[in-house]
Parts: sequence; structure tokens; C-alpha cells
Amino acid sequence: MKNSLYSKISVRGQVSVPVDICRALGVQPGDSLCWSINPENTMAQVTRIQPAPPDGAKAMLGFAKTFRKPLPSTTWYAEGSYPPPPPRDK
Repeated sequence: MKNSLYSKISVRGQVSVPVDICRALGVQPGDSLCWSINPENTMAQVTRIQPAPPDGAKAMLGFAKTFRKPLPSTTWYAEGSYPPPPPRDK
């Protein structure tokens, strides 16, 4: 990677992050970046913000998937885990 990479600011104040910088920081679409400026207003620093791990019930949603693959209802009934469904009227 080069020491200096350049990009332009659009009329809407948007800036494109060079691909080499994205790769070096591990930045993916949707990630958040923190911009900070030194006291002399001569340099900006960009830092990738690490996403916080889910907590509480949200963490358990992902964890529960590790126990069992999704199965169709008929398979659950065949295992005897639940009583069979009532018959449908035609």
C-alpha cells in the first residue's frame, strides 16, 4: 500500500475511502468510521469503529441456531416432540 492515497470530496460532502485503506482497516459496507481532527486543524484521522457484540436476548437468538437445524413441522411431529396437528377440513 502507498503511504499517501487521495480522494475527492463530493458537492454533498461525501468522500470515497480508497480500497487499499478499506482492506487495511478491514472496512466492509455498512461499517462505521470515526473521524477526528488534530488541535491545529491540519490533519484528520479515520478509525474503524468495532461493532458491539449483541447482548441479552439478541445474543441468544444466534446461539440457539447452533443446537438444531430448522426442520419442517412434520418431522417434529414424527419425532414425538409434539402431538400431531388436528386434521384439516377439506
